[in-house]
Amino acid sequence: TGFVFVNWLPTLFLRNYGWSPSQFSYAYGPLVFVAGVIGSSTAGTLANWLKRRNMADGTLRGCLIGAGGASMLAVAGPMMPAPEAALACYVLANLLATYMGVLAFTAISEVVPNEMRGVMTAAYYMMINLLAAGVAPVAVGMVTDYVFHDPMAIAKSLVIVTLATAIPGASLLFLGLR
Repeated sequence: TGFVFVNWLPTLFLRNYGWSPSQFSYAYGPLVFVAGVIGSSTAGTLANWLKRRNMADGTLRGCLIGAGGASMLAVAGPMMPAPEAALACYVLANLLATYMGVLAFTAISEVVPNEMRGVMTAAYYMMINLLAAGVAPVAVGMVTDYVFHDPMAIAKSLVIVTLATAIPGASLLFLGLR
């Protein structure tokens, strides 16, 4: 989810709200920096809290909470009528998206047998780099150009691609719960 929206945010704010890229960057940069630190700091706390509540799969549940929350906010963001509301959605989405980055490797080490951890970690990186960072941002542009035929339809494209990537991703995480 994070790779879908983060690459298109300056364009979204320019086309939908009239913000220049520098105006957007000055507003988003400091906020997302703080959100990233908070998300990275609280992800492990959430997983441990879930485990203390007799949820052995607390780390994976933390990933699911982060991914689900980030996805919902990323879908809501481009539909906001005001740029400040959209910015708030995306900053909070970024905070929750960090949960996956922090907890994914812990979840791999908890679930995968020792002999397979290196392979699974490499597979995870490959999926993130090829699909999330490579395909998803391109898909937003393609939906905008070839489905809507309107460069101003970037918000609709972001919603469609976010849903198209988030639903299968969250479903796979949900299936991984014990």
